[in-house]
Amino acid sequence: PVTGLELQVEQLEKELKSQVAEISSARALRGKLESTEVLKEKLAQAVARAARAEGALASASASHVETTVDQSDLQSWKTVMGEKFGQDASPYDVLQNVSKLEKSVLQLTEECGRTKAESKQALRSREDLERNCKSLSEEKESLKEHINEMKITALRHDRKISLLQKERDGLKRIIASYDEEELSLRPADGAGAA
Repeated sequence: PVTGLELQVEQLEKELKSQVAEISSARALRGKLESTEVLKEKLAQAVARAARAEGALASASASHVETTVDQSDLQSWKTVMGEKFGQDASPYDVLQNVSKLEKSVLQLTEECGRTKAESKQALRSREDLERNCKSLSEEKESLKEHINEMKITALRHDRKISLLQKERDGLKRIIASYDEEELSLRPADGAGAA
């Protein structure tokens, strides 16, 4: 029974380790989701700057007062967009990329939700396994104590048996000595009677 308990404890420890790995992958997935959110925010800011730059360019054609500032903003926008989406990226391309990023964020959010649920389940399973391990360990200790008590009781019984055997042997010797004495006295009784 003790060996079976030890095997159960080992199996529970293996399950615990696999659930720890699942929790680590959930944390990695959450990190990806957070970086996607940051990129989405930066892209939205860039699109807003681009819209402002285009609006400024349109008003500059009506009044040529701030043409150099607007050109600078537009050039900055194009440079940023060129670095992020390629030199030939149009506002439509940027919107498509934003749409793709939103879909990615939704997918990652769903995956994160599933992973969180799996993580919670894994934590519950881990807690159950830890409780089972503790219970099995306590049961194992109880069995060990019971075995030790039985060994001590067996030793006491062995000692009693040994003492009783010694006492029996002593009594046999005494009886044998009485028998010898009786035999030795009988011929003397027979000689006295004759």
